Amino acid sequence: MGKVAQRLEQKREKLNQRLAHLGVPFVLPRVGNYKEGELEIEDILTVFHRRDFVVTVEFLVRKPFSGEKVAYVANFNANYSHIAKSGHVLIPVVNGDSFLMINSYSPFVGKMAIVFPRSFIPADIEISCMEDVSKAVWARKCDLLSQKFDCQTEFLDLRTEVTENHTVSGNVLTYSLVKVQLDEAKFLNEYTGALRVFRLIDKQRFIQLIQQGKIHDQHSLTAWAVYQASTGNCIS
Repeated sequence: MGKVAQRLEQKREKLNQRLAHLGVPFVLPRVGNYKEGELEIEDILTVFHRRDFVVTVEFLVRKPFSGEKVAYVANFNANYSHIAKSGHVLIPVVNGDSFLMINSYSPFVGKMAIVFPRSFIPADIEISCMEDVSKAVWARKCDLLSQKFDCQTEFLDLRTEVTENHTVSGNVLTYSLVKVQLDEAKFLNEYTGALRVFRLIDKQRFIQLIQQGKIHDQHSLTAWAVYQASTGNCIS
């Protein structure tokens, strides 16, 4: 190992020790090298614990090539798990031809979106495999529907890991497919109300909703791409 590599590795070890001491359950795989056009992490300025699941860390970094030192903020999952990763997105396919999705209003964006079910996994839930992760998200997000309409489910592990935003986040999301058998006629007849949480979106309608800007959430768009790749389908 050369002197530069040794220096960077020593810095990485010290930073990881500090992150652990500050309660951030994430290990930096490397700190970067600004001389090679990368952000290089120099120090940890502040750690903000926000919500039950998110930790925000303000680093001191060197800009690529120039080496100028600036503050830089990144988000991490507070309950990091090697199996559950940083959050999980379900792709429920109902009767082979429709997606089960959820109406979700964001006060930050200021409009409604139609999204795939997703959740962080609480630290107190025992997770031993990816199927446990999928079942935990289904229970948290879709249990009401499952009880009312007696859904039959089969959880399939896609083992897909997608970085949330590799420039400002250390979060890696996992995705899985769940096959759902549901009486669609009963769902459409009985599941009424001014604000319907659950939606059945057929696959062609899904594309139309993207074009109309009603499906605009990055996790849902990624889930669509993951589904297409997993089934071997292509969009013409």
